[in-house]
Amino acid sequence: MDVQIKITADDKALEFSRNLSNFYANLVVSGFVADQKKETITKVDKTADVEKEEEPDRPWETIEPDPIKVDEAPKEEPAKKYTTEEIRAAGADFIKRKGKPAFKVLLTQYNINKLTELPEEKYADFIEDCDNAR
Repeated sequence: MDVQIKITADDKALEFSRNLSNFYANLVVSGFVADQKKETITKVDKTADVEKEEEPDRPWETIEPDPIKVDEAPKEEPAKKYTTEEIRAAGADFIKRKGKPAFKVLLTQYNINKLTELPEEKYADFIEDCDNAR
């Protein structure tokens, strides 16, 4: 029979282990030291010369949490390329709803006299203006 133990740690566990090691360090400063061989805590004579022992390996102090992964901003879809037929259909729909005089006003906003004079880079704006004129 196999027994498997899986241990996972999150940022809180990492913080806890760091706090625990700081607590241990504070015990040393305040006069208490953990005797690693007997696993007991003994009082240290503050007047005695105590040589600083090499600190045990503390791998948890070197582990840094994974950087927060931020989802990239969604890529904007390129502006839809409208065809001449779609522009004409939008113009015809506009005329049905608003009439020819309103359509002439719309054309003057684009500094054109006929729909065929509308530059392709303004097709999307024209469609938007036709739709918003409801």
